[in-house]
Amino acid sequence: MKINSLCSICIILLLASCTGFQFVALDSPLPRDQQNAFTWENDSLKIVYRFAGANGPIKLTVFNKLKEAISVNWKSSAVVINGQSRSLFKNIQTVDLIEGGSQHEIVDGVTWDRSRTNGTIQNENNSDIIIGKTFIENSKGFLVEMRTKLPESTTKVESVLNGNLPVKKYLYKEENSPFKVDIYLSFQIENSAKTFYISNKFWVNEMIKSGAQLSYYLPGENRFYID
Repeated sequence: MKINSLCSICIILLLASCTGFQFVALDSPLPRDQQNAFTWENDSLKIVYRFAGANGPIKLTVFNKLKEAISVNWKSSAVVINGQSRSLFKNIQTVDLIEGGSQHEIVDGVTWDRSRTNGTIQNENNSDIIIGKTFIENSKGFLVEMRTKLPESTTKVESVLNGNLPVKKYLYKEENSPFKVDIYLSFQIENSAKTFYISNKFWVNEMIKSGAQLSYYLPGENRFYID
């Protein structure tokens, strides 16, 4: 029984180590600020794009340079990932929380504690108003869904040493990137019936794969990791 239990534990650890981690860097024609976030601006607006964190959260900061208020319509705004469009507005948001709770025995002497709470939250706000000379910050979903892996490529693979752990780095250009993103934002100036759109594009230009987490590898706002 002890031998069988030990074998089961080794199999679980082996499968976990095969999963590994992915650390992804984005590129864009846009300039970057001192924190390495992407920025776009004209006479009316300044937009800062950040994607740092688990699975690439879409974090937007919008500055209104005008005296008049500007509204951003999330229902008419979208993110296009590899040609597939989805709205930045979600009327219903899913809640899925994992907590300590019921105990389950996996193998002899090894237990697992977990409970789950899930449901939905109704969200009625499909737009934000930015008063003149102010800004808003908003997070609008993720670039990569949970447990979704980016496709691999043999294009310009480099060997990188993380301490004593060898990892692989895949490099891409815009034309051969496996992951391309366009973000469309819909705006309207106060007392004007005209809606205008601002769109900017991004793509994965670097991906590092490792069996261990590279905590030091995320210094800038244009990088994220896939859990």
